[in-house]
Amino acid sequence: MRSIVASVLVFLVVTIVLLHRTSAHDAATPPSSAIAPATATASASPPQASMMIGQPATPPSALQPTASVAPVATRPAPTATPQANPEASPADDNESSATTSHETETEESASTSRTQLAADPSEVDSLRSGGWADAIQTLDGGVMAMVMSGSANVRSAPTVNAPVVAELHTGWPIALYGVEVGGSAAGTDLWYRTWSGNYISAATVGPFVAPHASETFAGHWVEVNLTTNYVIAWVDDTPVYAATSITGKPGFETPTGTFSIFRRNEIDTLDSATTGIAEGDAESYRLENVPWVQYFADGGFALHANYWSDPWEYGYARSHGCVNLMVDDAAWFWQFLSIGSTVSIHE
Repeated sequence: MRSIVASVLVFLVVTIVLLHRTSAHDAATPPSSAIAPATATASASPPQASMMIGQPATPPSALQPTASVAPVATRPAPTATPQANPEASPADDNESSATTSHETETEESASTSRTQLAADPSEVDSLRSGGWADAIQTLDGGVMAMVMSGSANVRSAPTVNAPVVAELHTGWPIALYGVEVGGSAAGTDLWYRTWSGNYISAATVGPFVAPHASETFAGHWVEVNLTTNYVIAWVDDTPVYAATSITGKPGFETPTGTFSIFRRNEIDTLDSATTGIAEGDAESYRLENVPWVQYFADGGFALHANYWSDPWEYGYARSHGCVNLMVDDAAWFWQFLSIGSTVSIHE
């Protein structure tokens, strides 16, 4: 009897302890409904845009380069980078070491054709003396020359056996930066070094002397001669660069007078519809991605790069009124001129 009573007492004590622990645990655990609002509040606000993965810290438009790829005004680009004359025969086009009428296939021995500085200091400085003393001096220490007649090849080394990298035509200007002795060509072994590090025979070029300007302007300005199709850069009364161009043909003449640059677009679309030429007209055109466009007169007249014309067209009046420049030259004038710069155009 006593053992039964003891067992009952033990059972009651254990039951009381278990009931006490269960009630304490329930009091420490909040109902599930108390958690839900906090979870919803935390997920309702998305991360800020500046903190989102993959979101750039700077807007894409701000990452686009604003500086041009063109050389600065104190480091002019090479004046001409044309391909071979389109009128040349296929055989001529494929001959990378073809010579011009001014060059000769006859070279001296390897010892003399090997590149070296001219031994005579007067030869090294020949671009500063004689007739060259009157040539245009560029802003970066070069001297402007011009092809005397026919055509002239620019080569990768000072020898007529070196590959041709460009072909220049009569009257085209080119900037020169030094003299070296190389292979013999047309009676001389002197070669002039170009801005791009290539070479042109001294037999093919002469000094480019700027014609006297009847009127000069302050600062950086440009002169366009419609008779010669030369475009000359001036700083006050000093010429500093020259290029050949394509100007307006009969019926689409480039206007003459004194103008100012009033709008510049690094890349532009030239559409004849904006100048009054109807779409479908034989003279209509639409040219996209034209670089270095600088407008100087109402009616769409501008200085701009030309990537579509054949090299032989430079030096002639064949445009719809704009002053067309080779791409490197247009880039140089883009750096040289600015809004308000004077453009003087005359016959």
